[in-house]
Amino acid sequence: MPRPRKLYINEQESIMETGVKQIQRVISKRNLTNTDAGYFAIADVDAYLSEYLADGWKLQNSFYLGENPEGYLLWYVLVKQ
Repeated sequence: MPRPRKLYINEQESIMETGVKQIQRVISKRNLTNTDAGYFAIADVDAYLSEYLADGWKLQNSFYLGENPEGYLLWYVLVKQ
């Protein structure tokens, strides 16, 4: 697991340390998983994220980054406090 990073707010160190994890996934338009091609069914992405949530991580944010012919690219930001 990566070393926790200190958060800075207005250039001042906060009292909280967190671990940050960024995950990018292409959600398949056909709801199929093909790890070689790099796209996943939504249920597989949910299961993958659920493992982190069960381990004490919190979903801080998610972003839609665009799409390609295979699916939709999403970026998830998780923090562990």
